[in-house]
Amino acid sequence: MRTFVIAATLVVAAMAGRVPSASAGEHPPGCFSMLLVNVIDGDTVYGYVDTSDPEVAIRVKLRIVGIDTPETGGRAQCAAERSKAAEAKLFLERQLEEGLARPVRGLARACNIASDKYGGRRLGKLEVYNNHRWVDLGALMISKGLAFPYDGGKRGRSWCDCLDDGRCPKGYQG
Repeated sequence: MRTFVIAATLVVAAMAGRVPSASAGEHPPGCFSMLLVNVIDGDTVYGYVDTSDPEVAIRVKLRIVGIDTPETGGRAQCAAERSKAAEAKLFLERQLEEGLARPVRGLARACNIASDKYGGRRLGKLEVYNNHRWVDLGALMISKGLAFPYDGGKRGRSWCDCLDDGRCPKGYQG
């Protein structure tokens, strides 16, 4: 129900031309404002990407490119991974809190959106406007130990190995 209400509000506001913009300035080429609806897990969000047409927004499930976060639920390989997954999701929700509570164009943006190997979602860099600057959430999550760097290939060490004995992938700084 919350998703429907937010989506309807966005469409009505956009059609009326009253979607306010944060003072985030112009986006660089390849970056688009993202109206957030919810966080699916530590590396995937759901929302609407603005287009150059003020009356058109594209619904998208966006996986943050360049990172891998722990798996949730039954996909987790151990209890420690499941716990770390909940921590990663909560951290991402907190970083996007203002945009989720008040879906306003200009508080979050998706950059370099591309097709994903799994149908139904897209890959892209996700940034949030915070303290008068754009913050790369993928890089932030790696620096906080909530994500591994990931280039889309074979994953290497599992989250359970890393959490249990500290043998983490190169570049992991958690």
